[in-house]
Amino acid sequence: MATPPPTPTAPCVAEDSDVSWVLISSVLVLGMMPGLAFFEAGLLRAKNTTSVVIQIFSGAALMPVLWILFGYSVTLGSNTKGGFIGDFSKSLFIGVQYDDCYNGLSIPEALYGLFQMMFATITPLLMTGAYAERLAFRPYLIYSVLWEILIYYPVAHWIWGPGGWLAKMGVQDFAGGIVIHTTAGVSSLVAVLMLGQRRDFHKHHGEAPYSSLPLTSIGATMLWTGWFGFNGGSALQAGQSAVHAVMNSQTAAVVCSTCFLFYVMFRTGKASLLQCINGAIAGLAGVTPASGYITVPAAFVLGIILAISAQVSIFILKHKLKIDDALDVSSVHGVPGLIGALYIGFAGNSDVGGANGIIYGGGGKLLGVQLLACIVASIWSIVFTYAILKFISLYYPLRVDDQGERLGLDHHQHDEPSTGLDVTTRDSAGPTHATPLIIGNGSGVGVRASIASTTTRRSIAALRPNANLLTASTAAVCIQDDSNNTVIIVGGNDGNMDTVDVDEDPRNFADEYVTSPRGRSGSSDGRPLPNVNNNSVRSNPDRVSSAGIN
Repeated sequence: MATPPPTPTAPCVAEDSDVSWVLISSVLVLGMMPGLAFFEAGLLRAKNTTSVVIQIFSGAALMPVLWILFGYSVTLGSNTKGGFIGDFSKSLFIGVQYDDCYNGLSIPEALYGLFQMMFATITPLLMTGAYAERLAFRPYLIYSVLWEILIYYPVAHWIWGPGGWLAKMGVQDFAGGIVIHTTAGVSSLVAVLMLGQRRDFHKHHGEAPYSSLPLTSIGATMLWTGWFGFNGGSALQAGQSAVHAVMNSQTAAVVCSTCFLFYVMFRTGKASLLQCINGAIAGLAGVTPASGYITVPAAFVLGIILAISAQVSIFILKHKLKIDDALDVSSVHGVPGLIGALYIGFAGNSDVGGANGIIYGGGGKLLGVQLLACIVASIWSIVFTYAILKFISLYYPLRVDDQGERLGLDHHQHDEPSTGLDVTTRDSAGPTHATPLIIGNGSGVGVRASIASTTTRRSIAALRPNANLLTASTAAVCIQDDSNNTVIIVGGNDGNMDTVDVDEDPRNFADEYVTSPRGRSGSSDGRPLPNVNNNSVRSNPDRVSSAGIN
């Protein structure tokens, strides 16, 4: 965000066009939050989609509460000696003006506080994609609150706040490459290192099956659209600076996305929708700090640099170092944010805004202060992220247990499965843990079946599909053993093989592919499952007779 100029001696009147643009931009950034939820939910297994959506929506409610209570005041509303952090003089927005201009701008302070609220809200939410599928919800809430207070508020004050010590040194961060993407990216890396890999990380080579690319595409579209408010609104006026920011954002996004597309086509021979999406997000994140300070040709070059750096980072962190950043937040947000911030030191152009970089005769001073800001923000984020998570771990386990991860956070943490499936289990002792289920595609062809038992080792060869349960309407298959004990339910019409994925350990489970209701004579003697059409299943965890299913 462009740092507001010093307060003028004479009051001014807010400009309607500027007020309108910043109001619209605030709404656009707000729309990025459900976009982020859809984006991440589609990339996770369906058994964990509710968990990430509630993390983002609860954060979108809780972070503004903190901002109104005291966040705005300590971050941007006031300054104390040393430029380290503000005070509480404008808590609850007391004393914030709605008519006069703010700090030399042509918008009122209340609008400035509202726009900045959106940035303070979305920043901790970016990290949800890194520790997805394993961080328990209560630790998530505590972590988000403490991270916001101890990391975001100070760093934002240093760079954007009135009298911030890094702002006084000339650090430039137009829309949050350092304040937002660097802090969130570095903290994501620390968090996933402390949490460890998901239980099936090696099985999927770090790339767990996604639940819905169309849903991810919808979320990415909302993010891309909202980013024009994110970067363009950071001009804090409707004018040339906003146009530069929007144009540069689009340029870097499309160039980076194109590079991702052709790289994957060259490597695999096939086009990838997911890589197109990730490329656009990496380009937008990387151009964010520089969007109001560079020319379009510079943004074009930056898009190429961002594509290369993001791909290299993903390869090193996930595939070489085996760091389980689930949705590559550190590589798609953190690394591009750092590179974009440093790029200002080379390609910054005072004719666009800010100061000249090395290419335009500005010397190395700007690059030096940009590097200093990146280092300081990174170290601060590393230290306090580690301290926050260590503190929380003294009182709560950070991640769900193995059974919770196997079952999925939707059930284990929230009792709200995204598909509406009921996999609560019962036996003679009452509710226990859920039997692993695999929900297959609607055609009934190529669905994966697994023996749902860790204590009874039965060979898949001893099982047969129950032809009575395979219908055109449900495409459900009930696998039974020779004693007519129900072992697995396979079915569903959502086209997703991982709706309730158990990610079975190959040492304990057997995998097979059921392609048709073939089998030995007499395979139709099993009893049909009640409620199979609505995929409602209750079963005993290990050895279940068909009569025992209600």
